[in-house]
This record gives sequence, structure tokens and C-alpha cells, in this order.
Amino acid sequence: MNLLKYTAITFIVIAASATDAAPSYLTGRSLRDTIKGQTLIAKDWAEFYQSDGTIIGKVRYLGIRDYTGKWEALENRICYSYPRKDQDRCSRLTLDGNTITHYDLSGKQKKDGVAHRFPGNSLDQFK
Repeated sequence: MNLLKYTAITFIVIAASATDAAPSYLTGRSLRDTIKGQTLIAKDWAEFYQSDGTIIGKVRYLGIRDYTGKWEALENRICYSYPRKDQDRCSRLTLDGNTITHYDLSGKQKKDGVAHRFPGNSLDQFK
């Protein structure tokens, strides 16, 4: 009976540890290939990542507004640069099916950081 109790407790601890594990972030070529030529659409924003590093985006702010920027995939993060200097930032990404989640460099999920991935320029789907 003690062996059964010990085994059950061991499985509970292992299951709890697995759910608390750090996300598996995209790196290297898989990071770049995950977004290059793709559109990410979140609740309040959408961005098309052109192969040349240009971002064409839309944001829901007093209606829908267009913007542009640049992106660059580094070894373990993607960095964005927008016309406003205070908007330069980097994210670490995870991919689950076609859902991409953005995390800051400390591992905290970003606000409105969950987006769905669509092939090509699919900005017309953001309404």
C-alpha cells in the first residue's frame, strides 16, 4: 500500500513540475522561418513580416490605424523597431499549432501577446 501511495505522489509531483516548466522558445532558423512571410493577428494588432525585414501592421486604436516597422530574428529572440524610439523591443516566441505567444526577455507573457499565424499578407482578416 505504501508503494502505491508513493507512486501516486511521485506522478503528482512530476505532473506539477511539467506544467511549471519554462516554455520551449523558438530559436535560430526556426524562429525566423516561423514568422517570415507570415501575418500574426492578435486581439488588438496584426503584423505582416516581409522577407526583407519590413513590418506592415495594423493596430486597433481609435479605429484601425496602419503602421510600419522593421523586424530582425536573432539567435533566441525577435526584435522589432518602429518609428517611435520608445517602441523598440524584443520578444521570445513559442509556437503551438498556429498560435504564437510573445514573452519578454525575462519570460513573462506580454500583454496581448497571443497571436494566430496566417500565411502571406493576411492583414485584410484584421477587422
